[in-house]
Amino acid sequence: MYKKTNTISARYYMDGSEILINQVPDKNPRKLTPKECDRLQGFPKKFLIPVSDTQAYRQFGNSVAVRVEELIAHNMVGAIENSVGFQYITNQQELVHKR
Repeated sequence: MYKKTNTISARYYMDGSEILINQVPDKNPRKLTPKECDRLQGFPKKFLIPVSDTQAYRQFGNSVAVRVEELIAHNMVGAIENSVGFQYITNQQELVHKR
């Protein structure tokens, strides 16, 4: 299941006013927590954030979503295979030259 949010920017740690989350009526909007940011970026549930909240917001704001990185890598492998004759062997996790 995919979730949608506004862009998490590297300056989110400052005030977060650009992406506040609405709450129930009569409650002020709130900032995302660092854990919510890491989940929206696609990090695993058990991912530990070993830095301060401020640093975590900077890092998540500067990161690329994990799924996007996976898709880019997948497309790069296909382009390499098609252009220079290499084949990616998933069970051995290495590039080998086609003979």
